Amino acid sequence: MGIALTYDILGNGIVSFRSGGKYTYGIIGFGYNHKLSGDNKTVAEAGYGVHIPCYSWFQINNEFKVTSTATSDKPFLNASYSLLPSFKIKKHYNIFGGASLNYSTTTEMDNQTLFPQNNLWKKHTDNRLQQLFIGYLVGIQYIF
Repeated sequence: MGIALTYDILGNGIVSFRSGGKYTYGIIGFGYNHKLSGDNKTVAEAGYGVHIPCYSWFQINNEFKVTSTATSDKPFLNASYSLLPSFKIKKHYNIFGGASLNYSTTTEMDNQTLFPQNNLWKKHTDNRLQQLFIGYLVGIQYIF
């Protein structure tokens, strides 16, 4: 079990609770996105993670998450897979960071600037924005 603070390419700063066993864990979190348009800048996330232990001080985390604006009639949704090398510092701290593969979609046209310029695939129409892109995620975790 632990509490993590993460930041990603979309501008999401999230505090999450992570709990599970030796190899798998669940993720639930809430945070803030400074890049979102309008008054609703809160975000929520939920996901599933898999640890690959390598050494007592190093492991590779694989995370599958969905992040969304917390309350909105036109939500911004991001589904991602992240490959995150994780280093244990002292007894209770991990730092981690790595690449992510993301699919984002929204019907709020004001959020077009939230999408990164570099993409693998993009479909922007008059009523929906969609994009597949490579990003990043960094964080620190306190382990109970």
